Amino acid sequence: MGHRGASVRRNGGRRAVIVQRRIFVSYLYGHDNAYKQRLVSWLKGPRCEFSFYDNRVDISVESAAAATIKDEIATRIGDATHLLCLIGRDTHKDGWINWEISKAVELEKRIIAVRIDRDSATPPALKAVNAAWASSFDLAAIRQAVDQS
Repeated sequence: MGHRGASVRRNGGRRAVIVQRRIFVSYLYGHDNAYKQRLVSWLKGPRCEFSFYDNRVDISVESAAAATIKDEIATRIGDATHLLCLIGRDTHKDGWINWEISKAVELEKRIIAVRIDRDSATPPALKAVNAAWASSFDLAAIRQAVDQS
């Protein structure tokens, strides 16, 4: 029986399952790019792959013109095993972040959340979600939240 999102390596005649996490990073473009880059560099390796929508979106998520962007983001979230939300000072105000969280919930993805600053407000869509929370924006805390999700 195979494991979804896993690869199998032989080690001395034994089979070891290496779980591959495909993480969609939800973050506020233009505000939290440096934190997204730091996160990816920390966790990059054979156990994690990353996806994100790295473009500024200047239209409302509620706009009819947003359909194409929503389709692209939904495909990336659909291909992921997890959604990791970086929560910065203004993240809670962003309609796109809330939409991405809601889409991940709809697609039954595991949710991980990490506050960049301790005082950053939680996005409304994340409040009712059973997310794995990193206790702080540092490698050990984020890795622990990823491993627990």
